[in-house]
Amino acid sequence: MQLKNRDILLITIVMVLSLPLMYFLMLLATGNARIEFGQPDKQQEREVVKTVKDTPYRDSLLVQQSKTFKALQQEREERTTELERLAEERSRIEMMQQELENARTALVEERRRLEQAVQKNDASDEQKIKQLAKVYGSMKPIEAAQIMETLEDDLFIKVLTSIGDDRQKAKIMELISKAKAARISVKMAKTKR
Repeated sequence: MQLKNRDILLITIVMVLSLPLMYFLMLLATGNARIEFGQPDKQQEREVVKTVKDTPYRDSLLVQQSKTFKALQQEREERTTELERLAEERSRIEMMQQELENARTALVEERRRLEQAVQKNDASDEQKIKQLAKVYGSMKPIEAAQIMETLEDDLFIKVLTSIGDDRQKAKIMELISKAKAARISVKMAKTKR
């Protein structure tokens, strides 16, 4: 028996249309598909969505993502706190550096002022010693020796060395006490080295 083209075409159309229909019927029979009529119920949609979301794998992913998010958020907060602390520390260091610079400037100025005062004082002291030497040099040696005997050793040496007349110096040294003359001689010898 020979099939005509028309019969072959008809068989092909029936097969093509029956295959999807058979597949859909099998889905309905197994419960994987269902036909609903009317408006979809919101409660049922939520349940369907909920059943999809509430799988153990999805729950473990959500928990893991939540932990990761919290850890990242905590790390960001710690980093922000650390940056704020570092900014405060930098500000404090800059203030301390400025204070040190101000203190250094003040110390330099104070040192300069003290050096000027010492120089003035030294010049004034030298002037006074020269005046004393002039006075003691013009006095009689016995009177000068009696007064100079009461001076401290260092001042005595300064005045004595400022007296211009060597004979006057010798007479004064001769008239002071032997102990003082010995101390003065030793000190003068040490300072000339």
